Amino acid sequence: MTQSASGAGVGWLSNLGFAIADDAKVASANLSATSGQGFALSRDDAMSMLNVARQARTHFTEMRTIAYRLTRVTAPADDPGSNSYNDGLVGNGQRQGAFAAGSRNVEQMIKYSEDLVHSLEKALGITVTSDETAAADLKTTAQDTKTGFAG
Repeated sequence: MTQSASGAGVGWLSNLGFAIADDAKVASANLSATSGQGFALSRDDAMSMLNVARQARTHFTEMRTIAYRLTRVTAPADDPGSNSYNDGLVGNGQRQGAFAAGSRNVEQMIKYSEDLVHSLEKALGITVTSDETAAADLKTTAQDTKTGFAG
């Protein structure tokens, strides 16, 4: 039940798995048996973490517009002091200013939160699929003792 986040955007989760089970101890054992690296979470903890990650993604996405607008600020007056200060904030064509760096940071935070949401959703989806398969196998076993895992 470990889900690797391979191919995740910037790669910050690429070598980590998510082991999700009804019991965090079982998830930890599953994770240790597969790769030893990653996060072992109970299903409730994973859902809680997913909700927080989604909220963060929404917040960062809302920040994107504000950060972009800040990169378009103009000097309040056409004097050397105002122009120099404004150049430090938004850049002057030669270099990027502080607001551009902030905008890049917001974009990076959006990507990080998207990667985390995607990885958690994928891991939770695999857990649900495995649970459904196990339930179907047990149902088959109950109907016919010669098939399924118990037969």
